[in-house]
Amino acid sequence: MYLYLIQHAEAKSDEEDPQRPLNDVGLANIKKTAAFLKRGNIKIDKIYHSSKLRTVQTANALENELNTPGGTAKIDGLLPLDNPALWTDRLVEMDGSVAIVGHLPHLSKLTSMLLCNAAETGLITFKMACVLCLKRNEQDLWLIQWMITPEIC
Repeated sequence: MYLYLIQHAEAKSDEEDPQRPLNDVGLANIKKTAAFLKRGNIKIDKIYHSSKLRTVQTANALENELNTPGGTAKIDGLLPLDNPALWTDRLVEMDGSVAIVGHLPHLSKLTSMLLCNAAETGLITFKMACVLCLKRNEQDLWLIQWMITPEIC
């Protein structure tokens, strides 16, 4: 199984818009990231995102570029302060290739839980509109495959 962990793209501030949609830079960056994934022939079966508008827009931009067969889905357990253990349990039941579009610190904690079973280790520094690819091997261990940021796309 491949797991793509994606921090949402840059959003407007609370002062600009309390709904916090993506700003112009964020939209351009996630489109650039999605185009890079498409050029790399990355296939994603399903994209999950939180209820926040910035993750919905990030997931939709990815889905539009990658033509994800399972589309996108809003799901609980992906808000910034949610417990990552919920997702470590969910992922046991999943296969194929799944993307999670989320927030910090949740994504950082989930990554640490998957890689070393300790949520607070802070192994990876996420950037907005970046993608971290993990692969689950035959022994059910998660391994880092690669990471991209909009700056290198």
